[in-house]
Amino acid sequence: MNPRAAARPLLDLSFGGTFHHDHQYTAAGTEVLVGSAARHGGRETNPFGRGLVLGGGRDGFTARLTSPAPLTEGRLDLVVTAGEPGAGLLAEVPGLARLAVDATGALALTLLGHPVAQAEPTRLAPGVPLTLTLTWQPGAPGETLVAAAGAQSRGTWAPPTELTVTLGGHGPDAGWAGCVGSVRLAPSAAAPGASPPESQLAAAPLDAAALLRAASAARPSANQVDYLAEQRLAFFHFGVNTCNAARDYPEWGHGDEDPAIVNPQRLDTDQWIRSVADAGFNAAIAVVKHHDGYLLYQSRYNAQFSLAASPLEGGHGSVLRDLAASARRHGVRLGIYMSTADSYQEREGIFGNGSAPRPTPIPTLVPEDDRAGLVGRDPRYPAFTYPLDDYNAYLFNTLYETLTEYGDICEVWFDGAQGNTVHPQPYAFTHLYDMIAALQPRAVTAISGRDVRWVGNEDGVSRFNEWGPQAITWRADGAPSVVGGEMHADTGSAASLAAAAGVATEARWWPAEADSRLTSGWFWGPQKATAAPPAELLTRYVRSAGRNSTMLLNVPPDEDGQINDSCLAALAGFAAELRRAFSVNHALGAPARGGNAHLAALTDGRLDTGATVAIGEPVELELATPTAVDSVAVRELVHRDGQQIEAFTLDAWTGGGWRHVEFATEEGGCVLDGGAVGFRKILRLAQRVTAARWRLTVTAARGPVGLAELALHETLQADPGPRLDYYVDPTTGAPGDGSKERPLHALAQLWDVRLAPGTTLHLRSGVDHEPAFVRGYGTAARPLTVTSWGTGTATVGGADLATHFAADAVRGVRVI
Repeated sequence: MNPRAAARPLLDLSFGGTFHHDHQYTAAGTEVLVGSAARHGGRETNPFGRGLVLGGGRDGFTARLTSPAPLTEGRLDLVVTAGEPGAGLLAEVPGLARLAVDATGALALTLLGHPVAQAEPTRLAPGVPLTLTLTWQPGAPGETLVAAAGAQSRGTWAPPTELTVTLGGHGPDAGWAGCVGSVRLAPSAAAPGASPPESQLAAAPLDAAALLRAASAARPSANQVDYLAEQRLAFFHFGVNTCNAARDYPEWGHGDEDPAIVNPQRLDTDQWIRSVADAGFNAAIAVVKHHDGYLLYQSRYNAQFSLAASPLEGGHGSVLRDLAASARRHGVRLGIYMSTADSYQEREGIFGNGSAPRPTPIPTLVPEDDRAGLVGRDPRYPAFTYPLDDYNAYLFNTLYETLTEYGDICEVWFDGAQGNTVHPQPYAFTHLYDMIAALQPRAVTAISGRDVRWVGNEDGVSRFNEWGPQAITWRADGAPSVVGGEMHADTGSAASLAAAAGVATEARWWPAEADSRLTSGWFWGPQKATAAPPAELLTRYVRSAGRNSTMLLNVPPDEDGQINDSCLAALAGFAAELRRAFSVNHALGAPARGGNAHLAALTDGRLDTGATVAIGEPVELELATPTAVDSVAVRELVHRDGQQIEAFTLDAWTGGGWRHVEFATEEGGCVLDGGAVGFRKILRLAQRVTAARWRLTVTAARGPVGLAELALHETLQADPGPRLDYYVDPTTGAPGDGSKERPLHALAQLWDVRLAPGTTLHLRSGVDHEPAFVRGYGTAARPLTVTSWGTGTATVGGADLATHFAADAVRGVRVI
């Protein structure tokens, strides 16, 4: 899922800025404030830089916003969390909407002066975030205004050029105590609840009940949903270690290497990207700097220990530049690994030198800097000022270069290792996250990041029960930390949440990334050049992407700049194993029923649809004929309903009755309980089962369950190869497999498919197709072709095919 970027907001505060003695607020870094903001006395503070903490008092926070023209479409999200029971809340956009919470936690919503009726009373529980959302869209006679906060209502209004957002106490005795997690107002036509904000909780430690409620209420951000949808990511470790024969090709460098040894004679980043794209990988992370400190691009801040000191292209080579161009040509999203450790800068007296932080402009311009006159004026080069010591200033400046000059970046990866350094070096993660969000708003930060966590091992294996919501605290350097550690056996479980009571200050959606190596080393070397067999890679995929995580597989280029034959064969074999195991889904388009309701969304093959399923009430699928099944895939609608399922069973109708199906655990055992689900759970059956009727029953859950998919797979005897023709027809009654006889119902069914070179995508004529991102690439000899099918004209999102796919020409997409 790749939603369109929102326009620049008028207001986007997470309260990482500063309230001055006169109570006026100065926004920080990525925050946007058009107008003014202030607090009005009481005991309001923002000591943690992650939310405005209100300790009680009638007065609170107010923001007054002005716009040069009426706001013809937009959305306001106000995330609040109750603190102490018995304290009321009043959140208001005067003249539009008013959210009042009394001392009992009961919520009342008023829109345009009229109460919004609720089927059941909604309450704001301590420790659980609630979002007041206002969305307005163009329409006559005024704008359509929708308010949502436990209930929804609509009305029309005349758009103003000024809005006021206020927050304060409500009730005769006490003002509200809690946390304003964020306030955001931006032009956006998104519907209420379409992109639930991530959890924002009060900074005080939470008890066990509040943590469990908050975990149930947590939702992934839009960036995290995009990240989870990638499923498979590649890792490219290349640098001085790759080329250091003198030290027998080590895993960690020392910063004293000869920079000229990095001089690949057959550098081919197209081959790197093509090898993983053809294996179904949707993103790749490039090691731009490892612990040794060597930079794989032309940096203004380090000409001595970077490719500027290499003979490659006469000292002008840039692996990052070439790799970014290759990624764009092949439709693969690019991420970067920037080690915070730096042995070279320690030798230079920069890393860990104990210097004091001082206000530092980022970027810090150097003599004859080509950005002079552009910084702060050109939107490509925003200006920042942060309190930084010597090394953090260097780290921020080099990271700024990589995030502003190489196109879109999907992930920024920070290892927690110190490398071969001796001196301790603090890192300014709070400011680092701020700068990344401003420069690459669609990027996630990983490992020592706030969006993605390390799974806890380097074997590519997630836990059988892997949870997205985690109980966390914030470290002194501004990075989050899982209470109990990332390596804990059942982190995120109800038991681990209970154990974190009194320590954790948040339950945050923080998904796992399971990293492993294709060969025996992260960096290439002659003694570690043999790749893992394809069957093992398939098992790792099931135990990572099939367990509510993402698969991150390292593919090391050799010292000549090539992926070697052993790795190429393993990747091609892995792609074949994936096609054998998962290209057939017998449940696709099959009738599904839960209770008396038809649940077509469970078998429509889409990532973004689903249905609410009751605990203990079976969901039944009816296939046309008895069919052999050897694995199942289950998904929750996490972006809407979060991760709730704790346990489920699967039954098949065989021998005249329902019989439980056993799952193989991949560790050698068998279980009847499918356990936690999340974004996706793939389970191999202990033995192949043939049946026409199947049913799934959620037996335990934290809250209301949104089920997105139940897939029934049969492993094929032989690799069917990539399909080269897909037909799409939204007018058909049921979603099919993409053949002309059973066309796809929507482009969104291709969310987990990379179209191979030479593929033709046939869109039904006379139909306006729903837009969806199509993965894949074509070549000059074998383009990826989009054409119409039938009589009339096919359009996508109201645009003709040539217009809609024009931007995709860079990756070999042609329209005929």
